Amino acid sequence: RLRRLGVPDDGEGTSETPFPGGPGAVLAPGSTPPGWIATTRTYRDFRLAFEWRASPSPAAAHTGVFIRCGSAPANGAAPEGLPIAAAPPPGRAMSSAARPADGWNRCEVVARGPVVSLTINGILAWSVVDPAPRAGLIVLRGLGPGHELRNVRLRRLEGSK
Repeated sequence: RLRRLGVPDDGEGTSETPFPGGPGAVLAPGSTPPGWIATTRTYRDFRLAFEWRASPSPAAAHTGVFIRCGSAPANGAAPEGLPIAAAPPPGRAMSSAARPADGWNRCEVVARGPVVSLTINGILAWSVVDPAPRAGLIVLRGLGPGHELRNVRLRRLEGSK
């Protein structure tokens, strides 16, 4: 069923290591905002898996991940791209089973053509249509103390440039 939504099989695509650190490395892109880390290559169709945690706060719904960014942020500006939030897009509902738990949460973002989806802890949280899909940078932005990412894995999907 997820295959029909554009979610690829585990073996599909080419694995890449776009961010520093190996398996298990904890990335805290700036303990005081707005620290960030960006890929050096652009990606359009991909699967990005990561573990994420944040201290309880209003910003906790934001993973700090932005995709399809036109350029790396400058002078503390927010990245210009599609933000990946652990909350439903405006006007949409999300199953309570997909809501982030305290501690580390497993997330997976799949972007294939215009469809972008997010799973949290193995449950489809949301899926949207990006009206202007394009290749772009992937940016990890620090949101303050306690915001961390680890085990970041990226797989470019077949048919991607």
